[in-house]
Amino acid sequence: MGLCSHYVSGYQTPLEDFNKEISLTALAGFGMNREELEWNKYELSQGEYALTNRQSELFNSLKANGVKPMSILYNGTWIYGRNEGDAAEFMPMPVNDYQRQKYAEYVKNAVRDTQKLSGVFEVGNEWNLNYWNKEHKWE
Repeated sequence: MGLCSHYVSGYQTPLEDFNKEISLTALAGFGMNREELEWNKYELSQGEYALTNRQSELFNSLKANGVKPMSILYNGTWIYGRNEGDAAEFMPMPVNDYQRQKYAEYVKNAVRDTQKLSGVFEVGNEWNLNYWNKEHKWE
């Protein structure tokens, strides 16, 4: 049994609080935690991949508490261009061949860097919703 959190991305829970919450999660019997490994935070410059300190701390806390992470590999990044119809408040989804190739490289590197920590991945997340691509433009 698992749960979904936003320790790293959506809500800036203080580090000591999410460590406490993960400990309580384990005590409650949850064995898996679903959390984003956002592309725009993992690849800050083209071709340069690295976990943020917050992402690393989350993986360490989950491991210390015996909770297996499930990494969501999603979100876009502005470093490979904007698309017609992109919502300004959200990172773009990959809609052309070049962006899809770059997304595949992000996935490959994220899996390589975290497979010993995670081993369970969700590829993509909610790209069918309007806020990712309001005009539904695809190339």
